[in-house]
Amino acid sequence: MKFLLSTLLILSIYSIDLYAKSKHILILQSYNKGLVWTDNISKGIEDTLLLQKNHYELTTEYMDTKKINSKEYIHSLYQLFAMKMKKQTFDAIIVADNDAVEFALEYEKTLFKNTPMVFCGIDKRDPGLDINIILKKNIPLILESKEIKINMNFISKILPNLKNLYIINDYTGASVLVNHTYEKEAEELEKKGIKTVLNFDGNLEKIEKDIKNLPKNSAILFGSLFRDKYGNYIPYYDVNRVLTSSKVPLFSVSDSHFGKGVIGGYLLRSYGLGEAAAKETIKILEKDPTPSINPIIVPSQWAFDYKIVQKYHINMSKIPKESIIINLPKSFLKEIEKLSNTLLFFFLFYLSHLFLQ
Repeated sequence: MKFLLSTLLILSIYSIDLYAKSKHILILQSYNKGLVWTDNISKGIEDTLLLQKNHYELTTEYMDTKKINSKEYIHSLYQLFAMKMKKQTFDAIIVADNDAVEFALEYEKTLFKNTPMVFCGIDKRDPGLDINIILKKNIPLILESKEIKINMNFISKILPNLKNLYIINDYTGASVLVNHTYEKEAEELEKKGIKTVLNFDGNLEKIEKDIKNLPKNSAILFGSLFRDKYGNYIPYYDVNRVLTSSKVPLFSVSDSHFGKGVIGGYLLRSYGLGEAAAKETIKILEKDPTPSINPIIVPSQWAFDYKIVQKYHINMSKIPKESIIINLPKSFLKEIEKLSNTLLFFFLFYLSHLFLQ
């Protein structure tokens, strides 16, 4: 009994000591849980922190601005946070996407005074805010690279018979910042004889009807769709249902619907943003003497769904070699495993030969 009590006492002291030493990080998300984009940022942060020797405690707050984003609402959020921050302190804050970044900058002195922050999810070409202000405050900045031009050019090359390209984006938050790029690149495709249709209104019924009536030799490029032009929120799975009803190849500029009917493309991967933000936060908390002074750009990645590529009879040789490929057939994976085992055997044989000489 004495041994048991002693063990429990030691464990309780250890746990108290561990909690005292653990760093508490706030993740401030612009949007809501359940969005693949938001969830992947959080997963990138969580996975990176789990690999560390030191313990980090996480709290996540969701601003939910894809559903509501009025001045009155933001002020109410401020009041809620002001109440919470009376009882909570954080060692660092990771702020994701434009709305949360603007909120953090607006209320930095009243809510997050003397708390180091890391910003992520800001577009490098169309940031929507003054990046120099952030850099002057010595706040590490993780920029995303939304490659609209690369994707549109790639679609026209991989589909040599392409005659029509249907482009979907909306007017919410950071989405509206890149609409001019879609318009500009659409004009370039028109010069090549490819008719483009831009749908930024967010009318899901019209989009569904348009998709069903797309003529032969058409394709779709999806940007984002969260609200219609009247401000009504469109659930993620409703959008995905409409997208997967497509009978023509569907490409995207981000991974928000990747693995759920999208062929792929040069995709912005939100997991990488979270991963990079976590690494910068660790530098701050562990007093790393070499902080990142300049913005860190997380590049897009070529990524494709093998099943959808095959569905539209696209030649895999046209897919960039460095691409991430999901849903490869088991037979293909077995061949890769056999090749890897063969290469490993020859490598070990070569090493043994060197040591025996």
